[in-house]
Amino acid sequence: IVGTVANISTGHLLQLSGDHIFVKNITLQYSSGIGLLIARENPRQRNILIDHVTVDHVGSFSMLTKGIDTISIINSKSLYASRIGFENSTSPCQWPSGIKLLDNSTCIVNNCEVAYTRGEGLNFQNSTLCNAYNNKLHDNNLNFYDENSSKIMFHENLIYNTPNIGSQYWRGCLADTTAIWSGDGILIANEGSCSTGSNPVFENCKTKCSFPTVYYPNVDSIFIYNNILQKVGSGISFWEGVTSIVGINCIKNVFVFNNTFIETMGMPGASNSGFVKFFFPSYNLIANSFYGSMENIQIFNNIFTFDTLAYATM
Repeated sequence: IVGTVANISTGHLLQLSGDHIFVKNITLQYSSGIGLLIARENPRQRNILIDHVTVDHVGSFSMLTKGIDTISIINSKSLYASRIGFENSTSPCQWPSGIKLLDNSTCIVNNCEVAYTRGEGLNFQNSTLCNAYNNKLHDNNLNFYDENSSKIMFHENLIYNTPNIGSQYWRGCLADTTAIWSGDGILIANEGSCSTGSNPVFENCKTKCSFPTVYYPNVDSIFIYNNILQKVGSGISFWEGVTSIVGINCIKNVFVFNNTFIETMGMPGASNSGFVKFFFPSYNLIANSFYGSMENIQIFNNIFTFDTLAYATM
């Protein structure tokens, strides 16, 4: 199901809703919208299999799945997502993902490739009980994003950047010209976004949304192990999220172990960069309830390796 370079398709290439859906052996290419969209507000969907699906050169997400219980995405590819139509975009601009699982539960992403996305490569948002393994994520602005998701396993994946392709693949807003970090490896954060409802607040380590009232657990019980990361901007980062949402957001029980981090490229011209990065926004003195917390973050038994001549002060 395709458009062409000269005649880009408009809208989504394939949009489905329902239960027991099997999407197999399909190529979706050249559209200004989403490649594959599987979403339904109410009731939730169940039992979705995406197998040997390639989405190439689209203007939004390669694949967006929303509100699904039990979904497998296997043997599939997302290439050049969220690029068409954004060639002249400057900051601020949106960051669609290559493959985004939004408000999904019991999900597997296995043996997939996600590359050259303008935003995040693989993104779990407001999801729970998910397992991503044996995937290749490379040359994305951010390769793997765990956003407000809990009970996640991320293991046996390869994450890397290709040095000679330049910043065009590591920039969220394509027309910006300032120096940037090369594409990051893994980011763990809470943005307080609502899959359903609106007016988010942080309450009891959850994102609470209203109209209707829905709760999404903050980051909790994340296991990241046996991955290889090479030539990324930073290896793994922890970010406390936006400061405009009332309440305390929580990042807790994150275990990072038995991974290999090989070199970070960092900022162009910089002498060094970080394998592990923690970012806390400034404390809000006027509205002092806006802040985040971290609890039980364990990083152990990892290998960090780099060129000591090029990065003498790391």
